[in-house]
Amino acid sequence: MGATRERKERRQHMVCNVLRAWFGNFGGERRVFLPQRRVSLLMQLSRSQLCGAYYYVWVILLPRLGSYEIVEEIEELGGGVRLRKLVRRPLRRVGEEAPLLSSEGLL
Repeated sequence: MGATRERKERRQHMVCNVLRAWFGNFGGERRVFLPQRRVSLLMQLSRSQLCGAYYYVWVILLPRLGSYEIVEEIEELGGGVRLRKLVRRPLRRVGEEAPLLSSEGLL
C-alpha cells in the first residue's frame, strides 16, 4: 500500500512541476522567476528583435541603397477577388521622366 501511495505522490509532483513552468508556484510567494519562464521570455524577445531587424533590412535599408521603393499594388480578378502584392518601383529623380512613357525614341 505504501508503494502505490509513493507513486501517486511522485505523479502529482511531476504534474505540479510541469504546470509550475507555465503558471508559477501554486499558493506560494512568487519571488522566484523560474528558469523555464526566463528562457521562454528571452526567446520571444529575441525572435521579435530578429523579425524587426529582418523587416528593417528588406523594407527600409535595401530600398534606400538600391534607389527603389516598395509599393503595394492591388490587382482585381474576376468575381470581385482582389490580390495585394508588394512590388519594387524605381525612384524617380526630379526632372526625370520615365523612359517608357516619353514620346522621344518611339519610332
